[in-house]
Amino acid sequence: ETAYTAGAMHPRARLFLFIASGGFALGCSETMFDLLTRDRDDSNPSGDSGGDSALGGNSSGGSGSPAPIGDGTHCATLTDAAPGLRLALQNVRDGGCLQAGRATTPDPDTNAGATQSEVLLSECNDGDAQIFDLIAADSGWFEIRNESKGENLDVQLASPADGTLVHLYSPHELYNQNFVFRPIGPSSTGLTQIAARHAPTQCFTVRGGKLQIQPCTVGAEDQVFRLFECTESGASDP
Repeated sequence: ETAYTAGAMHPRARLFLFIASGGFALGCSETMFDLLTRDRDDSNPSGDSGGDSALGGNSSGGSGSPAPIGDGTHCATLTDAAPGLRLALQNVRDGGCLQAGRATTPDPDTNAGATQSEVLLSECNDGDAQIFDLIAADSGWFEIRNESKGENLDVQLASPADGTLVHLYSPHELYNQNFVFRPIGPSSTGLTQIAARHAPTQCFTVRGGKLQIQPCTVGAEDQVFRLFECTESGASDP
């Protein structure tokens, strides 16, 4: 082993002090919620962008009110998910909303009579393709049904594996169509993670423009959604 002179500090001790001092600085100046909701700008590592547009803030600095969905007259930040509400779900990192895509063909041998569609991430417009109805399952779990398709968000084949895609599928009572909202920070922000009942440690994640499940991770912006309650539809769907 390497000998150390009197008064020298072991490298592991220096590393511990560095981490500890960094944690103390974070505790004094920022919370984990501050880090989570800071605007992500790879060209500005400090995060000081003068605004918070990716998170729905205003452009003049500060947290402000979320950017409006569509023309701003139909949708407002939702503070508490409940059955019967009409939602738009905006991904915090990318700023786009979940939207029903083109119809695809289920396996006719195992899914006779069923329909299914892709889930896309598109610019928020409050059209029917981006509006989802909350339907009570039981014990705080919900079905999330797209208004334009009449299909539920569904984890494909009820797989719990990392990277499994989430699509739209004919409603049924299995647990891969049941989801729970896990709020992040103050309820007034409308920020939440969404976990699947059949795999409760897996959360909705947007990667490569696709909705999938990945292990729920604190601080992962690609897993954080802002909920908007929409009283009626606005723009026409593409």
